[in-house]
Amino acid sequence: MPTKKKAIPLSTPEKTDLLRTPEETADRLRVTAGTLSVWRSTRRYALAWVKVGSKIFYRDSDIEAFLNSRTVDGQTGKAVR
Repeated sequence: MPTKKKAIPLSTPEKTDLLRTPEETADRLRVTAGTLSVWRSTRRYALAWVKVGSKIFYRDSDIEAFLNSRTVDGQTGKAVR
């Protein structure tokens, strides 16, 4: 059974951000890692990623910013910014 790798902490003066794998990010967004790959290659959505060598990671703060940018008001149906 493969061991579960933990997120890599990314320190900044303001806070500690974590780098998530595509699989962890896909779980958070309730999509597949393949969907994230398509989004990266087609630039369909503005979800930033970090590339280290051949590895892809997503910052927690970028995931939250992406979710916030996709939030819609339930009564008006308009984007909440």
